[in-house]
Amino acid sequence: MRKGDSDSTQPPKCILQGWLEKHRHKDESSAMRWLDKRETDLRWFRIQEAQGTDQNEYALCYYRGKDEKEAKGWIYLKDVTEIFDEIRDKDRSKGKKDVLRFTVVSPGRTIVLDTNHQDDTFRWVQA
Repeated sequence: MRKGDSDSTQPPKCILQGWLEKHRHKDESSAMRWLDKRETDLRWFRIQEAQGTDQNEYALCYYRGKDEKEAKGWIYLKDVTEIFDEIRDKDRSKGKKDVLRFTVVSPGRTIVLDTNHQDDTFRWVQA
């Protein structure tokens, strides 16, 4: 590569990546309500450098699979207005585990995500 050339094949810089369960919502108002029977999709998430309008910036991107090249959706981190997490205690007598959830809110959309471990939730919220 010569000086001044851009390398579009180079992967974006990634801060954090991993599998998360993403909740599906029919409308934005339902995104803020807790519904135990919501459907989820397992998605590969990355906090990565994304080409912004003025300069490179970071985005929370999600993909159908780990090896996918094109993101299915994203939120620019500069647009995030709120992130909150919660631990919901399930009925342990029936063998159900705790649900570890965090919500990412921006003006354009809200994404509700579940993790398997409290450490994972903390890592994603802090990133």
